[in-house]
Formats: sequence, structure tokens, C-alpha cells
Amino acid sequence: MADRIRAFDWPATPLGPLEGWSPQLRAMVELLLRSPLPMTLLWGPEGILIYNSGYAVISGARHPGNLGRSALDAWPEAVDFNRHVITAGLRGESLSFKDQTLVLYRNGVREEVWMDLTYTPVLDEHQRPVGVLAILTENTTRVQEEQRRQAAEARLREANERIQLALDAGAVIGTWMWDVPRDHFTADVRFARSFSMPPEHLAEGRPLSQVVQSIHPEDQPRVEALIGKALRQGGPYRAEYRVRQIDGSWLWIEANGHVELDAQGQALRFPGVLLNIDARKKAEMRQAFVLSLTDRLRTLSEPRQLLAAATEMLGRKLGVHRVSYSEADLTAGETALLASWSEDPDPPGDGLDTLAPGLTARLEQGLTVAHPGGGLEQGPRGGFLAVPLLREQRLRAVLALSQPGPREWRPEDISLAEEVATRTWEAAERARAEAALRELNVTLEQQIRERTQERNRLWELSLSPFLVTDLEGHWLSASPTWNQALGWTEKELLGRTSLWLSHPEDEARLREVLSHLAGGQKVQGFENRLRHRDGSYRWFSWWAMPSDGLVYCVARDVTAEKQRQAELEKTQEQLRHAQKMEAVGQLTGGIAHDFNNLLAGIVGALNLLDRRLKAGKLDNVQRYIEAATSSAMRAASLTHRLLAFARRQSLDVKPTDINARVASMEELLRRTLGENIVLHMALEPRLWPALTDSNQFENALLNLVINARDAMPDGGKLTVATSNTHLDEAAARAFDELAPGDYVLLSVSDTGQGMPPEVIARAFEPFFTTKPIGQGTGLGLSMIYGFVRQSGGHVRIESQVGQGTTLSLLLPRHVTEVAASEEPLPGEPPRARLGETILVVEDDAAVRMVVMDVLADLGYQAVEAGDAQQALPYIEGRERLDLLITDVGLPGMNGRQLAEIARQRRPGLRVLFATGYAEGAAVRGGFLEPGMEMITKPFSLEALAERVRSMLPSS
Repeated sequence: MADRIRAFDWPATPLGPLEGWSPQLRAMVELLLRSPLPMTLLWGPEGILIYNSGYAVISGARHPGNLGRSALDAWPEAVDFNRHVITAGLRGESLSFKDQTLVLYRNGVREEVWMDLTYTPVLDEHQRPVGVLAILTENTTRVQEEQRRQAAEARLREANERIQLALDAGAVIGTWMWDVPRDHFTADVRFARSFSMPPEHLAEGRPLSQVVQSIHPEDQPRVEALIGKALRQGGPYRAEYRVRQIDGSWLWIEANGHVELDAQGQALRFPGVLLNIDARKKAEMRQAFVLSLTDRLRTLSEPRQLLAAATEMLGRKLGVHRVSYSEADLTAGETALLASWSEDPDPPGDGLDTLAPGLTARLEQGLTVAHPGGGLEQGPRGGFLAVPLLREQRLRAVLALSQPGPREWRPEDISLAEEVATRTWEAAERARAEAALRELNVTLEQQIRERTQERNRLWELSLSPFLVTDLEGHWLSASPTWNQALGWTEKELLGRTSLWLSHPEDEARLREVLSHLAGGQKVQGFENRLRHRDGSYRWFSWWAMPSDGLVYCVARDVTAEKQRQAELEKTQEQLRHAQKMEAVGQLTGGIAHDFNNLLAGIVGALNLLDRRLKAGKLDNVQRYIEAATSSAMRAASLTHRLLAFARRQSLDVKPTDINARVASMEELLRRTLGENIVLHMALEPRLWPALTDSNQFENALLNLVINARDAMPDGGKLTVATSNTHLDEAAARAFDELAPGDYVLLSVSDTGQGMPPEVIARAFEPFFTTKPIGQGTGLGLSMIYGFVRQSGGHVRIESQVGQGTTLSLLLPRHVTEVAASEEPLPGEPPRARLGETILVVEDDAAVRMVVMDVLADLGYQAVEAGDAQQALPYIEGRERLDLLITDVGLPGMNGRQLAEIARQRRPGLRVLFATGYAEGAAVRGGFLEPGMEMITKPFSLEALAERVRSMLPSS
């Protein structure tokens, strides 16, 4: 590079011959030639380039032509940037840029590059800047790789989110698995139905080439390219395309999958799911057509041109033979063609003059007429569609679509034709009004100028946009601020209405406001969006008042306020999501810890029991059975507590006498508290009945008393109190999602250690406990909270450290008295009567086996089924059937749906539902009909026997 600099024709440049160069310039040239980093000098006000080999590489094909040239001429695509650098450097300023984006043409083509740039001024002997030294580092490869990585991560996140949303919404219409090395493609029945293929073929597996034959020919090359890319790169795959249906139509789907690669980068597995996006894609295409039509109409101002453009676009969109607009007085038999389109140079008429009287009457009533053709006594023999256009309840025009042969008009065809008819006619009416208004403005221009001269001076000084319109909303005068706010000139705005600029979603509200103003009403604080010249929308808040046939308006741009509010809401949503994920993580960890402990007890006891039985040693067998049973029941209790916390347990909500329940537990509570804690009962004598689950209530009360006891290790006093209370709207707002009304209040107060605010804030979180390890699960209060909220009530904690705690339950009041209930006495499980037959439907084979054995031991005739489909033959048969026992959460048809079918076939059949948890069965009153009962898993065999016997007739 040094030889090239020495040989260059420098006398032809502002720098002159090498011998005349200043010592500073010579020193800087020697410095950059010795440097391995890309460097260049921009010397003098012209920025003459002198650079080293590193800079020559960055220059590409521009080297060596850029040597000795002005930077402004050498890089015309970056002339503004380089002018700024030279100007700043000659002022003595240093500049630095990190990952600066530049668009260069180094090799004759447009190229976006990223560089780290440092510019330092070079001083002469008088310390005056005479040039700039630039050091460059190109980061294009690194930046592009980072962008690709971020884009891939974003696509993966989007795909995962779409799949999760689809799973949540039930939009998945098929799943597949492709064994790539064997080209073995398998899929489920829903996939086969979507691709119009035999399910057994895809169950056995087929080559991918057979599957893709169902894809629309126009989409196949793109889909195959996306599949090829996914196979090469691995990772996520997403494609939208059409597949052929059995009836010959095409269905839009979205395929999402993920390619797994082996260690050598070869594709192994390619699983994925199909999503039904047909409605969305058709809506998008319709919206695109409507927007295209709107854009086309916006460029036209003559009514007949508007109508002609609309007929052509609609005809090509729907593929019809002829489309026409006609003014019509069908009662008088008069029509006048305004505009028409047809691919036939000599098309037949639109058929309006030959319509049957009944169809004419429908049009005059404002009803669209759609006929496939071929069956009319009078009128067109082909497919015919007519959309009426009314003004002041009178038929004024008709949009007619016709086809020589028969045609079935789809609902979406009719809807689109109606929308196009309305939009186009409104545009034509608006064009007529605007033309009339322009003519009127010619005559009124001078008068308006004289009346508004003073006002315009005031408006020019105002920062708020001012506006004067007529009662129909046409802009008559606008302050200059509108040009700053929206970018449109006053000439472009005047004569139009706000509907021209209005956001489509705001048009209905804007029409309503214009109607109020035309009626003489003031408008304050109305907000809508108006279109800026650059295509964006800005928010405005309006104050308007009608007077003397005009409307005077002042607006305020509130776009920034709306954006701040949207950002605030987004931040709040992100915070709520983070909190939810933290709670889910805590809950998952707690469940795993407790269940692993319980499973260790069950598995260990069963292993020891197995060894003893194989060795013939029967001593201590009962001990291991009891240990496994105890751990299993503790696991069931933990499950019930989790369901209670999640408000998904099955509640038997009934009118309950809270005082009676508390009194019946008094002895148990005293034994639980021990001798060093005094129990005081303060029960309201005239306490209202409460609406709740009595068993869950007793569990909750016992949990509260145990917590209070643990808070008073040195003894103290515990008070259980009941009272009636009424919450008005103000009081109810203090509780989350609690309705105003009457409630029964139960409070448990202790004189124990109390809780600080930070503990109160987390008291209802699952697995949160302040007790030592092994002395509490942390589910007690969360279970109580879930049960009370599910019952329609609320829970409140009041506590002070060192003084004690009061925990109050608010339960909804029941308005009638509660009948006294008798508890059943324990005894031997009741046995079956002769011939009683029970159908057991349970998808879990182990549970089904146990239930069948129990029923057999009790003497019942029992038949079994693994799901609803297997159960239907028994239900539809003629054999005796006294009771149906079914799991609620069956695969496919659930237990509740099976019970409905069974009762249709066998009216009055009794049904016992068994459930661990079922969505929709959480509150029994909204799930069970007469003759139906529910038993919660896991249940004891004695409880099952009692429940079965109680449901069957006594004789």
C-alpha cells in the first residue's frame, strides 16, 4: 500500500506533491501504514482519503479508485454521515460509533453493514485541526448472526405460543410424526380427515410424497422449500397452506413442527400439529379485498367511476359473469344502468326487469335476493344475486350479480356483495355531496374569507387544533395546527367529513356524535382516531358545540397519553405474568416434595409386603398394609387440599347450620387444644343458615384450631365466635370479587405469637409455612382459602405480633331454615338383592378391577367398560340395569355426557359419578340431577358399598 501511495498523482489533489506535505501529515501516513487495523485519513475540508491495506479490504471494489478522492465523492451513499464527521473533526471534536449501520455499494450492489467507528482530529503545529483519523472495525458477520439467532428464537417463541393457544382453544385438527430416515409418515384420524386421506393409511404410515399430494398445487413448492430448510437446519417449522377436502373445497391450515437432528446434523424425527386457520385466512383475504377496494375508491371522485371500479373488482373477486349497478323503481318497472362489468363484450341484461313480483317485493323491503337459478317461473334462469340500496326507506338502486348457469351463493359471497354495495354507494353519495359542496364553496369563498379573517389570526397562534363544520360534518374551516398534527394541507381537509380520516373502528361512534351535534347537543371529551398523511393514526379528544347551523370544535392530541397508558398496561401485565410463573414454580416444587415422601412410604411398604408373602412370613403383614394405606390416604388428603386451593374440589353445597356444626365439634376441639389452652365459644343464638359444604367446613375449622394451638406453645385462650353480618357495596369492595349481601361470619381468635405483615401477605400461598420442617405442609390455609372462595365467600386475617391472630370466614347466607340431619350409624357393608345389576365405566384398569371385585363380593351382578363407547351396547341392550357407576373424566365422551345418553335410553336410571377432579363438577348443585350422586376418589370400599346401597330401591 505504501508503494501505491508513493506512486499516486498527488499534485492533482488539494494535498499537492508528497515533498510539500506537512510533518504532521507524513507522520500520520506512516502510522496508519504500520497499523494492522483498518485506518484512513480524511484530510482537509474535502476529506481527502489516504488509507492502509485494512481499509482497502473494507472498501471492496471501491479500492483503489477511492485513494486520493474526497470522502464525500468516494462514498456518495454516506455523504451526509461523512460530511458530519469531517465538520465535527475540524471543530476539534472526537466521535465514536458502536455497531453503526451503513448502507454501502462496495461491490456494485446495495449492502447493509455494521461497523465500530472512531474519529479523532489531527492537529497541526499550531494545534489547529487539519484532518481526521478514522479507525474502523467491521462487525457485519457478527451482527447478522445475532439477528438470525434472535429471529429464530422469536419464531420459535411465536410458534410455541400459537401451539399453546391452539391447544387451549381446541383448534388443533391433527398431529403427525415423520420418521425421516425411513420416510415413514404417520398421523392421527383428525390429520387424515383434514388431508382427505384414509385414516388406516396414515395409521400404518406412508411416504411424505403421498401426503403432500393433498396440498394445493400453488402452495406445494413453497411448502416443500420450507420442509427442506427445516430438514437442513433443524429446529422449528411453520407453514400456512391449503389442503383439498372431500367435497372438493380447500381448507386453510397452519402446520407447526420441530425437526430433531442427530449428532451429524441429519434429520431424525419431525413431529408436529395442524391448526385450523381457515376462518382467519378467509377473513384476512376478505379484509385485504375491502382495503384494496377502499384504496381504489379513494383515488376516484366521479360517482360513475366509483361504481364502475367496484363492479369490476367484485366480479373478478367472486368469479361471476356480470356485475351491475342500476337506479331502480321496480314498482314502476323502471331501471337505469349506472355502471356494469363483464368479461363478455356483449353480456345479457342484469335480469332486474324480469323479476317475479315476490322477489321485487323483497328488494323493496330491503332484503337481499339470492337464487341459484333454474327454478324461477319468471326472471333469469342462471344464478342471480341482487342487493337493494335504500334511502329514506325507499329502494333507490340495486347491485346485481348474474351467472349464465346455476350457482349456489355462499353466505360469505352474499355478505361480501352487501358490504361492497353499501361501501360503494356511500362513496358515490359522498362524491356527489363533495362535488356539490365544492360548487357551493366557489360562491361562498369570498364571504367565508371575510367572516373568518380575524378568527384565522387567533387560530394561527393556538397550539390546539380548531375546526368549523356544517351540521353534516363537512370541514369548512380548519386552523393551521391541523397541518402540524396530521400532515394534511388545509385544502386537502376542507370539504370532507371526519369520516374520510376516521379509523374504521371509530366510524359508528363518530356517526352517532355527528347525529347528536345535528340535534343541537354539545359534545365533550369524545375521543377518536384520525389518519395522518403518513398512514398512521393519532388520537384526539374533542369538545364541540353547534350554533347557527355550524359546529365549532376544538381538539386535543392525546396520542402520547394513550401510548403511555398502553405501555403502563403492558408493564402491569408482564408483572402479573411473572408473579403467576413464580407461584406455579413454588406450587410444583411443593407437590413433588410431598408426593415423593408419600410414594416412598407406599412403595416401601408394598415391597416389604411382597417379600414377606413370597417367603411365607405372615407376621407384621398387617403393619405394612396399614403403613401403605396410611400413606395413600395422606396422599388423597394432599390432593383434596390442592383441589381446594385451586377451587376445583367437588363441593356438596347445601344449607348448613354453622352453630350446630361448631357445637358438635366442641369436644374434639377441646381434646385437640390440650389442657393449657382455654376454649371459649361465643355463638350467635339467632345465626342465619349458611350455604356451604358441611364436611369441608368442619375440616377448615379443625385446621384453624390446630394452627391457633401451634401459635400458643405456652398456653392461652382460643375463641370461636359466630355472627351475622351485612356487606354493602363499599364494604364488599374491601374483599376481592365479593358481592354485596348477607353473610355468616365465623372467627377463630387466639392469644398467640401473631404474624408480621410479610407473613400475612403470604399466608394463603401453597406450601408456605413458618413451622419447622416436618410439622406442616403449608397447605392448610391455602385449602381453607380455596374452599371458602369456591363457596362464594372470603377469608380475612387480622394479626399483631405478640398479641394474637383472628382469622374470619365469610360464608354466604341461605334464606330458609335448615332441617335437622341424622348421621348414619356404622355397620357391615350392605349386600345386594337378587338380580341387581350395575354397569361400571372406568378407563383406569386398576380402579375398574377393584370396583368390580367389591361389587361381586357384595353380591351384585356387574359388567364393565373401559370408556363410553364400550358402555353404549350395555345401555342400549335389553338386559337389566339398576345403576350406572362412571368416572367423570373419561377419554372422548365424558361421564356426564354418557349419563345423558343412558337416561335417554333408560329413563330414571340411577347414576353414581366417581371423580378425582372434573371441570364443571366442582359444585355438585350445578352438575347433578335427581337420581344422581357423586363419590370422590379415592374412596373406601365401605363408603362405595353404602353409597351404592343408598341409591338402589329398598324393595
